[in-house]
Amino acid sequence: MPQTHTNCEEFVARHSRSEFRHKDQLFSSLASGAATCETNLSVVSCEQLLNIYRRRADHLRTYDTPHAQQLREDILSLCNALAAATDEHCRLWNFSSAPNSDYAIFEGAETGRILGCVFAKDKRLTPPNEWDNLWREPKPANYDAA
Repeated sequence: MPQTHTNCEEFVARHSRSEFRHKDQLFSSLASGAATCETNLSVVSCEQLLNIYRRRADHLRTYDTPHAQQLREDILSLCNALAAATDEHCRLWNFSSAPNSDYAIFEGAETGRILGCVFAKDKRLTPPNEWDNLWREPKPANYDAA
């Protein structure tokens, strides 16, 4: 069940002094009204998320664009925090900012601590030519030999 705007304001108040990746950019968008928020009451095991995001980080190694590298850095930072919290649970907060940016904030359900923030572009809202530039196909392993 999505949370109300009030709960998102509580999130901002609770984490105004927290340090996490992309915080300044996100909070600026929220303050200007350019970002919206949604969360869910359900929680997920940090250990399960760690397995998923390790695979995602590994997959992102095949891309060499700045967006892919930044996304991989976000995910590796998240993995480090999840690895230190495998006995905990995580709540996910989603923030969307016009025209096509998404922030996924992972919050420890028991501690309230921010475990990570993953910033990405939303393919559904990104023009195809911009999307192609974000995710240029990697060179094949034998590209230079051809």
